[in-house]
Amino acid sequence: MPASDWIALAVVVAVMLGIDLYRHREAHAPTQRALIESLVWVMTGVAFGVFLFLVHGGQVFGEYISGYLIEKSLSVDNVFVWSLLFTTMSIPIRSINIGSCSGASSAH
Repeated sequence: MPASDWIALAVVVAVMLGIDLYRHREAHAPTQRALIESLVWVMTGVAFGVFLFLVHGGQVFGEYISGYLIEKSLSVDNVFVWSLLFTTMSIPIRSINIGSCSGASSAH
């Protein structure tokens, strides 16, 4: 991929991260809003896969969607583990939000 594609991707990811952090500066979102936002992010990932298919072909799309599905399944597993830990340790929701945002932002 050309360098311009990588730069565009980095800008899009930075904007999406900014939007997500801005929208989640409060302690807790209602379940319905969280489900809708999750659906929007999944649809964004699938739309990017369609873009890759249209621009780069089936092999790149297959590689992307395989990685996407693996990462999505691992992230759901992580959420389950976090839920168990936070519940077991009786961590307040406000602290969970701050820790999750700072942890996700600094992940390598």
